Amino acid sequence: MPSRRTFAVYLLCFLALIGCGASTVVVTTPATSTPAPTSAPAATATPAAANLTTVDWANFTYHNSCIFSPATTPSPAMVTVHNGEYPFPNNDKYVVYTPIYGDITGDGQPEVVIPNDCIGGQPRGKEFDVYTGTAASPQYMGHLPLPTDPQPDISIGDPSKVSFGGSHTLILGGAGYSSASIPVCCPDLSITDTFTWQSNHFVLTNQKHTP
Repeated sequence: MPSRRTFAVYLLCFLALIGCGASTVVVTTPATSTPAPTSAPAATATPAAANLTTVDWANFTYHNSCIFSPATTPSPAMVTVHNGEYPFPNNDKYVVYTPIYGDITGDGQPEVVIPNDCIGGQPRGKEFDVYTGTAASPQYMGHLPLPTDPQPDISIGDPSKVSFGGSHTLILGGAGYSSASIPVCCPDLSITDTFTWQSNHFVLTNQKHTP
């Protein structure tokens, strides 16, 4: 039979075993972050083409509509104006004036009417060049009045009487002469021409003249 001392030793060992419980190991799983959704690049709007109102018409190349004597003044097919003028060698000059904007073709974009004149020994009087398109690509529509218009017709155009009538029409006003005997200084008719843009050219569709 064990002694009391041996029993005491067994008891101490038993108590020690009870106090030494297995430690709990906690395994921590590293947190995983969910990447933020990547937004699609914003769509870039294509800029609208600049219209004809942004063109510097006072420094532009035009069809030369001035007719002078070939013996005194060369007549190039095109002339480039600077500050609104192109001087010829004999001191005559081609001159452009303030542009006038309005929609002729019906596409919602402005066309431009450029009043112009040939200043020299025999003034021609103001006439008009017309352009469509964009600032990057102006397109020449024509020179008005038309040389084929029935007479009498506008000889001195009036920029204040330019208007846009809708339905592809352009209305021009000015002064003219009832006959060749009327002095150049004193036109005796007030004339209004209505031109219609038909596919690729202007056609005179109405003309009125009054004394």
